[in-house]
Amino acid sequence: MPVEINPQALIEQLPAVTYVAAIAALPKILYVSPQIETLLGFAPADWCGDAGLWVRQLHPDDRSRIIDLYYRSGDHSDPFVMEYRVLACDGRILWVRDSALVLRDAAGQPRLMQGVLQDITESKQAKEEIRQLKAALERQLAERSAERQAVNEALQELGRFKGEFISTVSHELRTPLANAKLMLALLERGKPEKRAHYMAVINREIDLFAQLIEDLLDLSRIDTGKVQPVMAAVNVNEIVAGQAEDRTPFVERGLTLEVDLAPVLPEVQGDQRMLSQALAKLTTNAIRYTPRGGVIRLRTALRSSGRGIDTPERGDGSTRQPFQPQYWVTFSVEDTGPGIAKEEQARLFERFFRGAAGRKSDIPGTGLGLAICKEIVSRHGGKITFQSQVGVGSTFTVWLPVHNPEGIRCG
Repeated sequence: MPVEINPQALIEQLPAVTYVAAIAALPKILYVSPQIETLLGFAPADWCGDAGLWVRQLHPDDRSRIIDLYYRSGDHSDPFVMEYRVLACDGRILWVRDSALVLRDAAGQPRLMQGVLQDITESKQAKEEIRQLKAALERQLAERSAERQAVNEALQELGRFKGEFISTVSHELRTPLANAKLMLALLERGKPEKRAHYMAVINREIDLFAQLIEDLLDLSRIDTGKVQPVMAAVNVNEIVAGQAEDRTPFVERGLTLEVDLAPVLPEVQGDQRMLSQALAKLTTNAIRYTPRGGVIRLRTALRSSGRGIDTPERGDGSTRQPFQPQYWVTFSVEDTGPGIAKEEQARLFERFFRGAAGRKSDIPGTGLGLAICKEIVSRHGGKITFQSQVGVGSTFTVWLPVHNPEGIRCG
C-alpha cells in the first residue's frame, strides 16, 4: 500500500506553534496548531473564536510595540521576526519568538500572515542571569580596584565565549527548522513525485533538531553538575554486549558487526547508564560514517601502563623506581569509515566541531557527541583516545581505571 502523506500530523509534531491569521483591524486567527495549548493553556478554538485574545494576552509592556509592528506588517516583503512576552492562561509570563511571513493577493495587498512561535523563555532567563552576574562582577570591580584588570579580562573572555556559544547554538537550531519549513512549503507546491523525498528530509531534520536539543541538555546537565555519576561496580563486558544485542542498525546499513570481549575483566567503579551512553554515541558515529559493506568492531580489554614510585631500599636511605602498573579496563569502537584527516584531529572533541566527512555529506550529526563522551569519561577518572587513518578507518578507545588491582594479571 502507498504511504499516506499527512503534512498536518507532521506540523503538529514540531517543537513550535504554527499559525495563520487574516490581516484586519484585529488579527483573526484562522488556524493555530495544538501546541499552543501546551504553551499558553488556551485551546486552538479559543484563539480562532476570539479575535481580541491575542491582543489581551500580550504583555502590557510589549503590547503597543507589537501592535504597531503588526499594523506595519504590510511593509515587509521578506519574513520578519518579533520577540515579545505573552501571558499564559495561568498567569505565567513567557517570551516567544514570532517568525512571520505576509502573504499578498494578486493585487499585492497583504491578506494573510503565517508564522511560527517558539518558546524562548529559558534563553531569555539565561541572558538575564548572565546580565545580573556581569552587573555583580562590575560592582565588585569598583570595590577592588587592584583586581580590576584581571576581572575585566575575565569578563571579556566570558562575553566572547557567550557570544560565540549563543551564535553557534542559534545557527545550529535554525538550520534544521529552516530546512523543515522549506520542505513543508515544497510539499504544498512542489512536484508530487518528490513528496516522499520531502518527507524524508523533514523527518531527518526533525530528528536532528531533537538530537541537538537533547545533546545540549546533556552537556548543560554535566557542565552545571546537575548530573553526577552514580558510582557502583560495573561490568564493562555487559555494557558492550548490551550494545551489540540489537543488530538492526548494522544490518540496515549493510555492515558487519564483530564483538571481541575479554574473557576475564575486573569490574570498574562507574555509572552504567552514563558509560552506556558514551558507548552508544561512539557506536552511532561508527554506523553513520562506515560505508555499506564495512566492518565495525566492539572490543573490551584489560590494559596496563607503568608508573614509578619511590620505595625504600634496604634501610640505607637510597630509593629505587620499581615498575608498578596502573590497570585500565577499556572498550573500543573500530570502524572502516573514511578516517579523520590529521589537521582535524586536534579539534575532534570540540563542541559543535564536525570534520570534512560530515560537512560534505548528508550524514546527520550535531558535533556534540564526542564532547559528551569526553565529559562522561573524564568524570569517571578515565580518558578517551583514538587512532585514525584516512581511507582506512578510526578506533576510539575509552580507558577506565581499575581501583582494586589486587590479583589482576594482564595478558
